[in-house]
Amino acid sequence: MAVLLMLTVTGLKASDYTHLHEFTAFDTSADSIGCPGINSETCGVVLSGQTLYGAVRRNGLNGDGAVYKVNVDGSGFSILHAFNHNDGADPYPELALSSNTLYGVTSEGGTVGNGVVYKISTDGTGFTNIYNFKHGYNSRPGGQPVVSGKTLYGITYGRGSGGIGIAFRVNTDGTGINTLHNFAHGGGEVPEGLVLSGNTLYGTTADGTIFRVNIDGTDYTPLHDFTGASNGDGDGTFAGLVLSGNTLYGTAYSGGAGNYGTVFQINTDGTGYTNLYSFSHGDGHNPYGGLVLVGKRLYGTTLHGGDYDKGTLFKIGMDGACFKTIYNFNGKDGEFPMGTLVSSGQTLYGTTEFEGTNGIGVTIFALTLPPP
Repeated sequence: MAVLLMLTVTGLKASDYTHLHEFTAFDTSADSIGCPGINSETCGVVLSGQTLYGAVRRNGLNGDGAVYKVNVDGSGFSILHAFNHNDGADPYPELALSSNTLYGVTSEGGTVGNGVVYKISTDGTGFTNIYNFKHGYNSRPGGQPVVSGKTLYGITYGRGSGGIGIAFRVNTDGTGINTLHNFAHGGGEVPEGLVLSGNTLYGTTADGTIFRVNIDGTDYTPLHDFTGASNGDGDGTFAGLVLSGNTLYGTAYSGGAGNYGTVFQINTDGTGYTNLYSFSHGDGHNPYGGLVLVGKRLYGTTLHGGDYDKGTLFKIGMDGACFKTIYNFNGKDGEFPMGTLVSSGQTLYGTTEFEGTNGIGVTIFALTLPPP
């Protein structure tokens, strides 16, 4: 009864939530459990037409993770590629899509063992390692890559001259590897997701910096350094940004008025930083994934909090008005939503980290919004 009451108050019905797929436990079947909740290594999917694509980080046929697809109605789940360590291992879950080609990274495996950049067609053919990261260079790529034309942009969590990660670019044929920026202590530590606008990349770091850098590596600029809960600011950004016009929107994992995390906005020139919302325990707290823009509303998830302390799905206006928790996860439908949501029309798609009906697997879900 409590669940039905919550859904009625928020304007959603129980039928608006759909459990699309649940991964099985530690076995060697086509499924695999896969998204450990540490340092931005989240679950997540991309959408093309009527099909969702993603990667799971562990187990699968060879024990090293796999790329999968599933239809938006939950049918047609299949493994497109199972990694075997020599061609990569521990793939980052969120992929980039360009035409009929998926691009991704693995944090381990490859010819040297320090991770790879790879591509694969959406029908599962043509798997190719674009680049193998090497010893003495930069290693452990992570995050969701960005593809523009014949160039891929990404990040690593290891090495670089600063020892804590780089932003890089590489051509989609594997040539032209180039370091755009070396992150260092005190200047943004451990880069997270990127977003591209024109000739500029915008991103975040785990220690709480918003930055920009040109695609040729020039003009690296910190736009904002978070100061933490003591000043009501956010603290810790484990997801990328969403861009609308000249404004960037994102989430901070902690900080804010109650130290439960925030939703924020900032102009692309670094001005106008604003906390749009500070979370409390009851409405969900600690947002881990990024935001998606549907119409004039931003949608996202929190890792914890809500009616069952299993995480929530929320919406908020671009001006910070009309915040509302629109779904409370209860465990049976998944627990700890982590990845960035994707949208198609009035339907949101996403993933959770744990539980589900079997209590052991990552889940993929759909949530249909009411008409605007």
